[in-house]
Amino acid sequence: MAPRTLLKRGVELGCGTQKEAARRLNYSPEMLNKILAGVREPAPDAKPKLSQMHMIAGLALAQEVTGYNIFSYIEGDRHPQTMIRRVEKEDHEAHEALRPLGWRIIDKQKPEDLTDEDVFALKVVGKEVSERIKTDINLLIELEETFQLGLLDYLTGKKEIAQVAEPQATYNV
Repeated sequence: MAPRTLLKRGVELGCGTQKEAARRLNYSPEMLNKILAGVREPAPDAKPKLSQMHMIAGLALAQEVTGYNIFSYIEGDRHPQTMIRRVEKEDHEAHEALRPLGWRIIDKQKPEDLTDEDVFALKVVGKEVSERIKTDINLLIELEETFQLGLLDYLTGKKEIAQVAEPQATYNV
C-alpha cells in the first residue's frame, strides 16, 4: 500500500471523515485532499497531529519520512491470530540469528576485526530483527484496530495502561 494511501486510511479511521480531520488540523478540506493525494506536503507542525490521529497514519508518516522498511504495512490476512503467529515466527528467527552472535563478536571492537562471515552474520541479524520490529508494530496496529484498546494514547504518553490483575487460568498452546 502506498504511503499516502495508508495515510488517508489512517486519517479516516482516526477522524471518521476527511472533513473532520481537516477541521482538527486547521486545514481546508481541499488542502487536506491535496496532501492525501500526494500533491502537497503537510506542514511540519501538522505532521505530529496527523500521526496521532491513528496508528496507521503514524506508520505511514514514519515510513514516508525515514524510508525505513520497519514502518511498512503488512498486507494480507491481518486477523489478530495471524499477526500473533507472524510475530512468533519472526521472533523465533531473530532469536536464532542473535543466539550465536555474542560469542562471534566477543573480542571484536571495530569493522576491521570482522571476518566476511562475521559481517554476513551481522547483516542476517539486522534483517531478522528488522522483520521482527515490523511485525510487532503491525500487531500493535491490528490489536488497536480490532479491540480499540487506547494504545495510541499509551504510545504518545497521554495515558498509562492500568495494571490488570493476573489471569486466573493459563492456556498452554
